[in-house]
Amino acid sequence: KSEPEKDSSDMKDFSSELTNYKIEKPLDKLIKEIYIPADFYTLVAPINPDEEVPDEKNEAELAKKNNNQKREWKEFFPKDDELTVELPDNVKTDISGASLTYDADSEGVSFMIISQPKPSSQISDLDDQVLNTLAWSIAKPTGNLSLMGNSPSVFEVNFVRKESLSGQPARIYAYTVNACSGKTGGLFVVLIGKKRNYSVNIRGANEQDPQTQRFLKSLKITAN
Repeated sequence: KSEPEKDSSDMKDFSSELTNYKIEKPLDKLIKEIYIPADFYTLVAPINPDEEVPDEKNEAELAKKNNNQKREWKEFFPKDDELTVELPDNVKTDISGASLTYDADSEGVSFMIISQPKPSSQISDLDDQVLNTLAWSIAKPTGNLSLMGNSPSVFEVNFVRKESLSGQPARIYAYTVNACSGKTGGLFVVLIGKKRNYSVNIRGANEQDPQTQRFLKSLKITAN
């Protein structure tokens, strides 16, 4: 029995060196996506005027307001990890098997850290391959999510440099999202720890931003 076919474009991307990645949703594609055939309306149940309908605009504004709040920063050192870093004090932790995800935000900047155990087969000779794969694994989903809005948009990632963070091999990538609502940016940091691999997405700030600098300068990998 033959194996199911895999997405050849994704496999090709993951095996190539991530130096630049760009995807976009042009206006002509958006128009095709939002086109609704006339007979569609016959399938939609009428809305009861007395029924409450969720106000998506208000929900989005509330989420934006919460994200823009200025929060206190403190040292964050989860007990089941080898990571120590300063983050806004509203960190939320999500556990999925052995993988851990940490989310925090302050003043319009969001931090997401994904921490995964290193496979036993991972050796230092594979550092570049591992970092490249980690970078693709965060660039692809972030790009896809960036194009989910109702306006034309462009998502682009560019490799910045290799670096040693806390004495561990790392890479830094800058990205931008350009849409009708404006241009935003962020930073990807991928890092090989002593026992775990890390993917970091800093949304809403470039590398020179004070919050980004505070995060990068405070990041440490300690042996457990």
